[in-house]
Amino acid sequence: MTNFYKIILVNIAILTLCNINAQTIILKETVPDDYAAIDNNEGPNRKKYTLGYISYGFHTGGYDHNDSVLPKILGGRSFEITSGARFYRKLTKTLAFVTDTRLTYSQYVYNLKKNTSLQLPVSTTNLTKAKHYFGKYGVSAAFQINLNPKRGNQLGKYLHFGVYGNWLFSKRFVAKTDTPLSQYGKTNRLAIGSLKYTEKWEYGFEIGYGRTNMLLFARYRYSDYFNGITPLKELPRITLGLQVFTIN
Repeated sequence: MTNFYKIILVNIAILTLCNINAQTIILKETVPDDYAAIDNNEGPNRKKYTLGYISYGFHTGGYDHNDSVLPKILGGRSFEITSGARFYRKLTKTLAFVTDTRLTYSQYVYNLKKNTSLQLPVSTTNLTKAKHYFGKYGVSAAFQINLNPKRGNQLGKYLHFGVYGNWLFSKRFVAKTDTPLSQYGKTNRLAIGSLKYTEKWEYGFEIGYGRTNMLLFARYRYSDYFNGITPLKELPRITLGLQVFTIN
């Protein structure tokens, strides 16, 4: 008998023993009356639960509570990417209190063709690209209304209503022009960091509709990015996106 066949027979024997042992254990086990005794009351539909998530959102124009005229941005290129952790605390079968912490990269790319008399930190002559981008660390608090109280130990369908706040730890403006300043290149890139005309904090509201492994969300930034030192128009306030949970 070759070593190959010996290995196959050994694996078959191990699997057979495992199946026999598994069947024996199942026959001897009894279903506990209270699962909290064995799972520490942790789970999607238990007293407490923690999960990680990643999300992608698009910034868009529209409503502004100050009735300001917002600048046009390139929707497909104005986005945010977030990684975070969420903590659930069950209050009743239909209500839970939720907090989370998050790290976000966010950028707003101006539509230079559709903006008239656009105000920027640099001259708009010959610009081919201009954007503001931010690095953010934040937290949020929300209530979750469960739509399926008898959903088993999973998140199920639910509505999400909350508030959020972010610290803007990185703030930059970047612009490009095709006017060459050097014989060795065709384009120039200008970057301005540690912006003095932006606020350090932002806050707003968020709502969402969730299912077992994802959350569709809409976020409205109530605070202003710009502090009034320059005549820059406020950036769009609405973000729409999708969160995907890494565990559930």
